[in-house]
This record gives sequence, C-alpha cells and structure tokens, in this order.
Amino acid sequence: RAQCEVPANIAHLEMTYLDVSLNNVDWTDDNVPYFYYKPPRLSDVQPREGPTRGGTHVIVYGSEFKFDKKILCVFGNKKTRGRFISFSEVECLSPAVPLPGIVPLSTTYEGEGDKFKSEAVDYLYYETPVLDSI
Repeated sequence: RAQCEVPANIAHLEMTYLDVSLNNVDWTDDNVPYFYYKPPRLSDVQPREGPTRGGTHVIVYGSEFKFDKKILCVFGNKKTRGRFISFSEVECLSPAVPLPGIVPLSTTYEGEGDKFKSEAVDYLYYETPVLDSI
C-alpha cells in the first residue's frame, strides 16, 4: 500500500497513467489510468430558501456534475444525498436545522472529502410557520 500526492493538473489532462517507483529509476509498467476531474461549479439554486424543518426539494444549477459519482449536497455542515439530473443540475433535499438563518450550500462527492467541494451559494432557512387558527 502506498499513498501518493497527485500533482496539479497544469496541462489540463483528463486522464493520465500511474506508475510507481521506489528508487526513481525502475518503474512499474502497469499503466493504471488516473482521471482528473474538476469540482462542480454552482451558479444558482431554486428555491433559495426553505423551512427549518427541512424536506425542501432544491435544484442546484451549475456545471461539471459527474453522473458516475455519488453526489452529496452540503447545507452548512449537514450532508444529504444529491440526485444527478444532468451535467448541469442536481436535486437535493434540505435537511432539518435547529435555527433559521443563511447557510452555505455546496456539493461534493461521497468519499472525496473537501477535495472536490464546490464553491457555495447562500441558502436561507426560515422558521417553520405554525398555524394557530383560521
């Protein structure tokens, strides 16, 4: 088992091959493919707000969403499973939160940590209305 740090993709490659050396002279010839991909870029969300009880279906608009990755939506520090709609749309279900307020909404991929976390857009939680009488 080895752990390697991936170099920055300054050549804008989509794929390269991974070989390993213990002495920087003799290299493996396995040619294991390694795929570079960009984190998603968010441009908008609809709706931009929902109640603190959660359960709002939110469509996240952007680019670079990957259909073969398990997408997570991150509302503040709470993660929910995202549903891939297209390379430019993901559906999220807002989680419940204890207090109203603005939280950053971003996306990432399961198991990738913050490595492929998108930039955030604001999402407003408002107090869940309570109907006392009509």
